[in-house]
Amino acid sequence: MFLHCGTKFGTFIHYSNGEDLSWYLLVFAGQMYADFIEHILPDLLDQVPLEVRRGMWFQQDGAPPHFSRIAREKVNEMFLNRWIGRGGPENWPPRSPDLTPLDYFLWGFIKEQVMATAPTTPENMKRRIIAAVRKITPQMLARVRQSFRHRLVKCIEVQGAQFEHLMK
Repeated sequence: MFLHCGTKFGTFIHYSNGEDLSWYLLVFAGQMYADFIEHILPDLLDQVPLEVRRGMWFQQDGAPPHFSRIAREKVNEMFLNRWIGRGGPENWPPRSPDLTPLDYFLWGFIKEQVMATAPTTPENMKRRIIAAVRKITPQMLARVRQSFRHRLVKCIEVQGAQFEHLMK
């Protein structure tokens, strides 16, 4: 896990378990996002084993920076037709937090850890975010993947309607 703050590409955190899971928390817009995809992401992906990368799909939400023409072109160049997102070869349902691990797990977990008491400075908040990410264990991620499978079944059962209230 590493954190880059204040670079020309914005702020991002990368997490990888070194095997089959990587995610990035990115905070920037439009052209900066496209520049990140073109110049930084390839270096980050070099750390992922080749056999994993060959089967890897890229997913992004429908945020305006991700939907910009230039950003979608860069993602398509890098991942060919193996990406999921608004305007991509495979659409992701809009407003679908029930199916998005970042929404149903990560943001809540990090917020709970970071905001247990109010951060005192931006640097204090960055340290807390890093500490929160480091608390995520492989066992937790296995439960997130298991929950995702269960959520897909529920989504099909309710024909695409909201189902978070049905999760137990």
